[in-house]
Amino acid sequence: MKKTKSPLALNHGVIKLPVFLPDATRGVVRSLDMADLEHCGVQGLVMNVFHLMQKPGTSTVQALGGLHAMTGWSSEGREQRRAAAGAAA
Repeated sequence: MKKTKSPLALNHGVIKLPVFLPDATRGVVRSLDMADLEHCGVQGLVMNVFHLMQKPGTSTVQALGGLHAMTGWSSEGREQRRAAAGAAA
């Protein structure tokens, strides 16, 4: 049996396998911000929608623009961090 490393295609991009996905059960990875995670090469996060549905709630998540926007893991959030890092350099 041959092992393959085919990428995982998702709605918001492609994740190269094998991959480590940090636990962000409630939308955050403790002790790290999104810039730190991006610097480490993290390709995605594991969130628990059951916990997020309970607190802060689906209406709050929707009002904030969805999970990607709420957590700052959106492509817009990554572009803003890159621009800020470039301006600081």
